Amino acid sequence: MNKKVKKYFSQSLKKLRIIAWILSAVSIPLGLINSKISAEILISATSMNVRRTIIFGTALLVFIILKTIYGSVTGMAQSKLSKRTLQSCRMGLYDVFLSCPLSSLYSSKNGDNIEKFTTDFNTVADKHISLLPNFYINICTAIIYAIIIGKNSVIVLSLIIVISC
Repeated sequence: MNKKVKKYFSQSLKKLRIIAWILSAVSIPLGLINSKISAEILISATSMNVRRTIIFGTALLVFIILKTIYGSVTGMAQSKLSKRTLQSCRMGLYDVFLSCPLSSLYSSKNGDNIEKFTTDFNTVADKHISLLPNFYINICTAIIYAIIIGKNSVIVLSLIIVISC
């Protein structure tokens, strides 16, 4: 039954996991754009170019507002899809559990089953929905940022690696 449940979970949450990964992947270029605009503001401010500083400051403000709106809209849509998918998955898990032979249902303990359907279900679902996609996105983000920093300055990249170790 354990392999059957794992396979059911993996298949049921695959679409949700891919959507979470894609939505998280969008944050990588958004972070790069944010840092580029911030760098332009700093360059303009240190060269005392007030007009350019105001233009880039306004651009950064508009960018942050749009990024926040995007995050809210996609977050709500993802949350709604997540709740719907998890409810469907939970119902499927009940079907898999109740389709077990009567002898195994009789021998199972009631408290153990309640624990599996509440705490364990949420833990496994969170692993598939957020932990794994975020893990891979964080690795991609670190690699992309390391490439960009290394392209600009190998010394700075080396210092960051030394400091982080």
